[in-house]
Amino acid sequence: MKLLAVNYHYFREEKYDAGIYPLSKKSLQKQIDDLAKEYTFISQSEISKLIQQQNFTSKNYCVITIDDGLKEQMDSFDFLKQLGVPCILYVPTFPIQFKKVLDVHKLHFVRTKMNDQELYDLLDEKYVINSFEFIQEALVNQ
Repeated sequence: MKLLAVNYHYFREEKYDAGIYPLSKKSLQKQIDDLAKEYTFISQSEISKLIQQQNFTSKNYCVITIDDGLKEQMDSFDFLKQLGVPCILYVPTFPIQFKKVLDVHKLHFVRTKMNDQELYDLLDEKYVINSFEFIQEALVNQ
């Protein structure tokens, strides 16, 4: 059994130079069509069942996962459901519990509004990051 997991985050028609790299409905449809040529889409419960029964067939399976639980992800869920494609939604509970946006979404938004140099200059102004000693190997690894 071959299992491919494909993870998605943002679904919007707008495009940005940085920060958020959304997929349009048309692009999602094309990716699903392309994947369907080689893979059978499978749900979380179907994966569990195959594992529990140790029924590892020679089929190629694809599981679609969607992170974050934003409205646009719910719209993509509805779209995939219309196509008959199962998916797994991963929804962080922090924003629900504390009514606060996740830091990663804040950063993605800032990155759509500022280029790298502007962001660096702002951080340097506030935190003097140009005086930090960075381990070049660690930066390259990141």
